[in-house]
Amino acid sequence: MEIAVNKCYGGFKLSEEAILELIKMNSDLVKKSKLSEWEKDGLDFSSRLELFKDGFRKHRFYHLLEKDGEIYSYDRAYNYKNRTHQDLIKVIKKLKNKVNTSVSKIEIIQIPDDVDWEIDKYDGIESIHEKHRSW
Repeated sequence: MEIAVNKCYGGFKLSEEAILELIKMNSDLVKKSKLSEWEKDGLDFSSRLELFKDGFRKHRFYHLLEKDGEIYSYDRAYNYKNRTHQDLIKVIKKLKNKVNTSVSKIEIIQIPDDVDWEIDKYDGIESIHEKHRSW
């Protein structure tokens, strides 16, 4: 089984390039919402968007894309079962280092298929552990 994990301090974040690949795949890993939802509290969100590629704009601070009033984001980092999603694995293999951000270094870890696993993290650095009981 292949599992995506972050191997540096920071956290599991995908680059805009990786999010764009997931959009092109029509992956259910990408969350889509209205730009107006992001701006409803009086935030001037649009001023922080800059041209990216393929008609998309990227946000200066957050790893997300906008096009035609729709925001596209990958926010499933803490749903660990999504870390084995084939769309995510394909994008990581295709983009290699381009999938990373300044706070992430995403790698694929191979474990036996029959292992009941969990992700442990320390300051954003993740490792795979076989589940066991603890008290």
